[in-house]
Amino acid sequence: GYLYVKDFLFDASARQRPSLHGLERRALFVLESSDGLAALRAMVRHGIKAAYPSISRQIRGTSFHDLSADERVELLKTSIMLSPEHGEPLVVELVKKGGVFRSQGRESSRTLAAQVLGELSNSEATIETLRELAQARWGISEETRAASSTAASQIHARRGRSVAPPSSGGRS
Repeated sequence: GYLYVKDFLFDASARQRPSLHGLERRALFVLESSDGLAALRAMVRHGIKAAYPSISRQIRGTSFHDLSADERVELLKTSIMLSPEHGEPLVVELVKKGGVFRSQGRESSRTLAAQVLGELSNSEATIETLRELAQARWGISEETRAASSTAASQIHARRGRSVAPPSSGGRS
């Protein structure tokens, strides 16, 4: 993984950073490689934000739901960690995307997306969306409903810890 990322970041012959377009093409190549999970983790570790467009295209792609659960989770986490302002709304949209005709792959992806949000999000808006989904009765599986409820609780608990407690006592 490390050598791959090193080659990804720097063009060895030119000894300079490649263009953003070049980085995006390389990100797509690395994602399609046999060791995609390690490549995704390395992208996060090295903060390769230019990989986000390729990652978001994979998540939006028709074959996303056919990937293994580990690959889907890693793509979802990477999208949020590389670009929280774009990645989190993308993952929230995935959780919300139900339908009259549910497929096992899509519903599994929705459950995984809720779990990833529970692990990484810190947004009040995401809590509200997940709570709404946890209460929904149509177009959502019991697994996704339960994962949404758990994720909302995890985010709420994390937000509660990150807020400074009010000062006790009166003024002297």
